[in-house]
Amino acid sequence: MKKDSLIILGLVLLLGCQSTSAVDPALTTEEDKPINLPASTCASSLTMDSQVTQREGRIGYRDDLDLYYINVYLGGIDTSLTGLVCNMPDELKTVNQKVVFDGAYYTDKQLPLPRLGGETIRYLVLKSVRKNGGM
Repeated sequence: MKKDSLIILGLVLLLGCQSTSAVDPALTTEEDKPINLPASTCASSLTMDSQVTQREGRIGYRDDLDLYYINVYLGGIDTSLTGLVCNMPDELKTVNQKVVFDGAYYTDKQLPLPRLGGETIRYLVLKSVRKNGGM
């Protein structure tokens, strides 16, 4: 009888003390959620200009082009790089949304004209992107 009691007590302690490795959904922030990227809509004839990782920027929209872009300030008051995004995910189509992204900038002979002095225009194909609340 004593042996049975010890076995039952051991099982209760073992099963009652197990921890789970599941993440509580309430603890997951919006920035942690993975974002699926759509296929690029840019022409395959573009020429790669540069690649970037962990670049911070802000989303905007150009009515004249019907394209979303990510604007990156390059250190001066009037110096910015506008990446016309070729594969913007729907969940980020919010003007002024801050993001952190990896991607590649591309140039083309027929890039749209800048709207502001000091603005450089490129096409941007995202490799990864997430919302950034702390910029």
